[in-house]
Amino acid sequence: MVSGAPSRWGFRRIGLYIGVALCIIALAFGTAYYFLFAASGSPNVGIDVVQPKPVLIGQTFELSFSASNLSEDVLQDVSVALVADEGLSFVGRPQGERLLEQSLGDIPAGVIRQHTLSLLATGGAGAVKNVDIRLRYGTPTSPRNRFEKEQAVPIVVGEPIVRLKLDVPKNVFDKRPFDVGITY
Repeated sequence: MVSGAPSRWGFRRIGLYIGVALCIIALAFGTAYYFLFAASGSPNVGIDVVQPKPVLIGQTFELSFSASNLSEDVLQDVSVALVADEGLSFVGRPQGERLLEQSLGDIPAGVIRQHTLSLLATGGAGAVKNVDIRLRYGTPTSPRNRFEKEQAVPIVVGEPIVRLKLDVPKNVFDKRPFDVGITY
């Protein structure tokens, strides 16, 4: 070994120091990225639904829900889309239209917006139908991103609200009048 030249152990020690320094720098950048970008993520938004009681076919019922902004950001350009299963219709809309969209505007931080809609059960006796509530919104911190929160609401559909029973005679002779009994 030549005097004045660094030993092998000296090169290893320098490499170890550089490796530790690079790991600390990478950890610092990772932590900064998380707190600046990843942790901001989507705001805390809630959908609370008042579960309707079982409904009868032909009966209108109300579906009440609230959209709450539990974050510190304003929710911008909020819209709600409700999708009803077949056998449920929105009152005041054409029968068979199962999608209802409404704009809610901006929802400030800490605000809860209540909404109530009327629906009508048109079929599916003895089944459970769903209404999907989809809340779409943007935030000032992520203006190009749109976020979505969804919740399904089960609706228990019972028997028809009106029953119709026809009583006809067992034998009807040709061209003879007969009585029909109708009870409801």
